[in-house]
Amino acid sequence: MAWDDHWSLMLRDLSGDSFSEAYEQLSDTLVPPSGWNADAAEALPALLTYLEHPDSPERADVAEIVHDLAHRARAVSDEGWRAAWPAVVPRLLALVEDDDADVRRAAVLVLGEHPDPAVLAALLDRWPEETSEAVRLGFVIAVGELGGEDVLPWLAERDETDAIHAAALTTAARITGVAPVERLAGLLSRDMTAFAGLHGHERPAPVRWAAGRLAPGPREDLLVALAARPNRHAAAMRVVLGEIADRRSAVEGLLPLVGALLDTPERGAAAAVLGGVAPASAAYADQLFALADDPQARDYALWALLRLKDARCVEPLLARFRTREHVLMTGGVGGRGRGNWSPFRAPGAHQMLMDAPEFAPDFLPWVGQVLHPGAHRHTVWPLTRLLREWGPAGAPAAPHLTRLLRDDDPHTVEWCADTLADIGGSAAVPELKKVAKGRRRPWRTRVAAATACARLGGDPGLAVELLESALEAGETSAVGWAAALGEKGAPLADVLRACHADDQRTEVAIAAALGQVTGVVEEALPVLLRALEGVEPDLVEAHTTDAARSLAKLGPLPASAAPALRDLLATDGRFSRSDGCDLFREDDAFRRDVARALANCAS
Repeated sequence: MAWDDHWSLMLRDLSGDSFSEAYEQLSDTLVPPSGWNADAAEALPALLTYLEHPDSPERADVAEIVHDLAHRARAVSDEGWRAAWPAVVPRLLALVEDDDADVRRAAVLVLGEHPDPAVLAALLDRWPEETSEAVRLGFVIAVGELGGEDVLPWLAERDETDAIHAAALTTAARITGVAPVERLAGLLSRDMTAFAGLHGHERPAPVRWAAGRLAPGPREDLLVALAARPNRHAAAMRVVLGEIADRRSAVEGLLPLVGALLDTPERGAAAAVLGGVAPASAAYADQLFALADDPQARDYALWALLRLKDARCVEPLLARFRTREHVLMTGGVGGRGRGNWSPFRAPGAHQMLMDAPEFAPDFLPWVGQVLHPGAHRHTVWPLTRLLREWGPAGAPAAPHLTRLLRDDDPHTVEWCADTLADIGGSAAVPELKKVAKGRRRPWRTRVAAATACARLGGDPGLAVELLESALEAGETSAVGWAAALGEKGAPLADVLRACHADDQRTEVAIAAALGQVTGVVEEALPVLLRALEGVEPDLVEAHTTDAARSLAKLGPLPASAAPALRDLLATDGRFSRSDGCDLFREDDAFRRDVARALANCAS
């Protein structure tokens, strides 16, 4: 094998001591969490060469990378990929006859991603020669993808085994939109060994696969039917939890299944999801409160009650915060994705409380105790983040933050200054002035203090001076403070226009800052609306959420902005890349911002 290019070198590393590490690097490079790698077409020849060598390690796993690329390529316009694909097809067809059954199936599934009558004919010709049930299952899936309605008669004859029959029924249901739910549930409850390793060895099958192929309505019906079957209940419920994490519309039909888990060993995961979908889960409040002392589920149950605005959670939560180790460690309550939901670490106190500014008076005494002089910055950061989220409701914490302005740690001082400006702490202005004028302090600390001072009613002159110098020096991280000044930062408009953006998030920040300091939305609007285009809910980028937040603060907006905003609100998926409680909280926050921006649009 000739290792003479970048991709070949990366593939060569797969033969080294750590396949998993090299594979992860290759996968993350070629198939990033979101978007499309424009160099994907260049990697195809090297990937196929790797697959063609029988001695290459874990060829089926590498073929899965090719499958992911081929699947994503359907949604993008990449001339390089289209030009490279015809040369790949005969090589993949040759792999359909490989000695390794896993490689054969992987090659078949890749071919199924690009409609081609010649490929369909070749697969149908090869079908009688294939003896492996697992590979035949791959044929059924690929033929359905390639042939659509034309192959429905062929699919109707595919009942050689229960697994192949289930795959054929599911594929036909995807094509027609009509699913024989009970019949399919019965098949999926039988021997589905042939599904093992489908689309990668770590992905659950067959329930997750079948559910994922159906339209939302039939999918929910199938999951309800499978949940009633003892040998598929656990698998179905994993998918149910993931469905609710993925789609807002799934809540109504599947919520009773989740509620029923509160009396099972899966009660922790159920409580986490019920918290995420609050207030829709209000009917389960008493059952959740009954778990307040349950070591397995209490943190998730109390978080759910907090989201439900149920005051019964306050005392148990305060007791937990005072005794729980690592109480401010950022955690998650699950991993998202169909069939992939399980709690793995309770959310931190700050993550829980962000959802409940109404209960600020109950929790502020505890916050004040933790924000004592000398508090470590790993404690200060999550609590200042919480207080900024609460806004004016967190104002009673201002004296504690003011004392921390004298701390030796510059990060602590910076975060406290920013927070004082957000919650309202005018009594801190004299201390903020001292920090802002401290020439030996880091520029970020001085800028944060000067900006906070101006926002709390002080003279904005020093903040403008410091920000102008920082922006002229290329410190784009100063853009956020310029925006926070609002129209007090008007003298910064020209220097903001001159700022160079290396990425879309910085471009959005600059546009938002211009809108804030000038009070004129027209200059910022094109950049902010462009950041909202083509958003995939579960892959939403930071620049998109930043743009929505900025639009919510600007206004009035022109009526032409309304359609894009309405489309976002009508989207079923959850706008978040996070797991656990942040998944639901970020989706809620994004939708609130979009709704506010829409309300600002001229009628």
